[in-house]
Amino acid sequence: MKTNTKLPCAAITDVIIRAYYQALDTLGSIRGTPAPAFRKKLAAAIKKEGLRVQVNKSIEVWDEHQLIDVARVEMVVEGLVVVCVKNVLHLTTAHFAEGTYQMEVGGYPVGLMLNYGAKERKPQRLTPPRKYRKGPWKCS
Repeated sequence: MKTNTKLPCAAITDVIIRAYYQALDTLGSIRGTPAPAFRKKLAAAIKKEGLRVQVNKSIEVWDEHQLIDVARVEMVVEGLVVVCVKNVLHLTTAHFAEGTYQMEVGGYPVGLMLNYGAKERKPQRLTPPRKYRKGPWKCS
């Protein structure tokens, strides 16, 4: 697989995407595979490549010394990349907004949307939060 070194965390996202396609080969053809099972298989494939993975990480969101939310981030790889795993026919702007929110509250510069429920199963990058759009990125 060719690495696009101009994108932030390209080496990490390449490993995640490779693991995603491995998980698709194993579970993607099984109709009705629940997202938690697919996420577990994906996390195992990423760990096998030697990267650190956190699944279902909770992040407290505070505003003016008041807890306003506890965001659940589906998956974080190497403390840098948010991975959103979906099993839907069509992704909506709400799915992408949720992923961007997870990136913003967690302070993560990169995000991937992986939807194994549609015919088109191509991974998509999430729009980075405002503070990360121009870099610097910790993974460069």
